[in-house]
Amino acid sequence: MKKNNILTSTILVGLIFLFVKGQGFVQAEENEVPLIENLSSADFIVRENAYKKLTAQRQQMISNLLNILKQKGSDPRERMLPEFGSSLELTIRLLGEFRAVEAISELIKIIDYAPLLKEDLPLDRRYPAVRALIEIGDPSIPIVMDELAKTSVPLRSKLCALVIKEIETKDIGEILIENAIKNETDSKRKANLQSVLQYLK
Repeated sequence: MKKNNILTSTILVGLIFLFVKGQGFVQAEENEVPLIENLSSADFIVRENAYKKLTAQRQQMISNLLNILKQKGSDPRERMLPEFGSSLELTIRLLGEFRAVEAISELIKIIDYAPLLKEDLPLDRRYPAVRALIEIGDPSIPIVMDELAKTSVPLRSKLCALVIKEIETKDIGEILIENAIKNETDSKRKANLQSVLQYLK
């Protein structure tokens, strides 16, 4: 299992690098392939250096992906494209696959972006930011909870509630919302939170 995880991570690093390179945010390096191959070196120092460099690449890749997300996610024309496999949708999916905690605030902004307008698909497949937030996991919870208190848009509330339910469980989600309602002093935020309970049934 551990070997498979390493292989998956290595492939993901390569795919993301190629994607952001194709978007014009990074330049190719001559030693891309040897760096990954060095993870299998018999020399500990070589393996350790490869790990550190790949970690730095990961950070740079996430930064580049965030640039794409901010650029395209704020463009109304891009968000109107019902296109599976658009650069915006792929960026969102990659940030989720990479468990990019740094992207949570930006993903919340476009949680209702849906490139797949097929009613028969589950919500987390129709809305890529929902799936990305679920994959990022527990770090998403505080920001999603804050969005639930802020928004009065039923779709956004429903999608945020789904994130909470998938990361935790329906029962724990209800407890989180009920505690938030109890501790909330702003009447509008409290009303928004109360409306969320119907989506956790």
